[in-house]
Amino acid sequence: MGERIRILALDHFSGQDREALVAAGGDGFAWRTIPYWRFRDPANEIFPPEVKEGLESWARPELAEHRRTFHAWCRRTITRLYLEWPFDVLLLPSDSFYYVRALPELCHELGIPVFVAQKETTITDYSMAEHAPQVHAFAPFISDRMTVCSERHKRFWVEAGTEPTAIEVTGQPRFDVYAQPRSQPARGRRTVLFLSYEPDAYLLETADREIGWLDLQDETERVLYSSNDHAFDVVVKLHPLQNRAAEAAAFEMKAGGNPRIRLAPEDADTRELILEADAVVGFQTTALYEAMAAGKPIAYTAWGASYERFAPLLIPFDQRDDLLQVVRSGEELASWLREPPSVDAAQHVRRLTFVEEMLGPFDGKASTRTLQAIRSETEKWSSRAATSPRRRMLGRVRLIARPMLMAAAAVQLAAVRVGATLPGRVGKSAAFRAPHHTERLAALRRAG
Repeated sequence: MGERIRILALDHFSGQDREALVAAGGDGFAWRTIPYWRFRDPANEIFPPEVKEGLESWARPELAEHRRTFHAWCRRTITRLYLEWPFDVLLLPSDSFYYVRALPELCHELGIPVFVAQKETTITDYSMAEHAPQVHAFAPFISDRMTVCSERHKRFWVEAGTEPTAIEVTGQPRFDVYAQPRSQPARGRRTVLFLSYEPDAYLLETADREIGWLDLQDETERVLYSSNDHAFDVVVKLHPLQNRAAEAAAFEMKAGGNPRIRLAPEDADTRELILEADAVVGFQTTALYEAMAAGKPIAYTAWGASYERFAPLLIPFDQRDDLLQVVRSGEELASWLREPPSVDAAQHVRRLTFVEEMLGPFDGKASTRTLQAIRSETEKWSSRAATSPRRRMLGRVRLIARPMLMAAAAVQLAAVRVGATLPGRVGKSAAFRAPHHTERLAALRRAG
């Protein structure tokens, strides 16, 4: 089946991977994207708040009726999405989210596969030992096929109960950019990129989060921001989960209006910031692997009481001082910043070997491999799609209902532009309540 494949993609902070796939796919694929909150928000209205606390909460037996109610809502929504734009495959960044657990079964009714291109990359030893059994018990893989970045990531999902033949190692599409040739701009002052983080990041228990990384973070920022006499600029990249308003206010106070210290825009691409930087300072983040692949000098901040206590649970960057500089105090960081050592050829080879062990191939072909896997799985389902009674029925309904669906889509687009709340169900849009649409509405209701 060499024709164009229509991919309905759920976006959950996965835009960089999707953009890489769109660019690599060319005319062979058509795309429509829906935001994760289109399913999450209705789920949060149906389920009690504790469902957001972890995988086990969603699976509790007493929530069976909630799951049935949400399943019915999802069925109507998938029906509507298919009637608006008949897709060939649903693409998810994960199927562990509680608000997408119903989707594979509902897509299968239409003869449509569900493909997971895993967004997450780094797997710590702690996650392998503790998180994989939880996934196995409460949110095992229920889609049809998945791609992961590395053999290590594949091992996590096998430990979580996934059939190995359902997993393909492709590399991470968003990392293809690091294999693309780039011209180096003329350099003036050096730029140091600081990868900021939440003060309770990677800590699981409430008491641990109250301890947090505030001392480490404050001391790191003090050293960076007090470097007025150093010959470098500082760019601060906030983590997407940080409270930007609060962090921006704190930044203004700490930076003191120094024009050599700036906060990266909210929509700044971390990959571009890494490629443009002369050196990188960070803590626990996959971006440090990316900085290794990009050949950047790196300082990994590793000091303080909280660090000493929780280091065994973290990504063990502190054990690879042959690949980056592990700084054990603010004074060591200040000394390193004066002249970050360059990365020689032998170190770069060691780095790439390490990075590919953790994140998979960085050869620039991850997007192509992922798309080939998506096409292969979709083609496997083509016979089921052709014989799906529900799909054939919705095809007939669509011929009747298409003018109404176009009108409803226009209403939705207008609502998005003015910031209004979108209708949550098929029957709530004004376009569906018009008297002359009665026959078509009845058909839609029978379909749902």
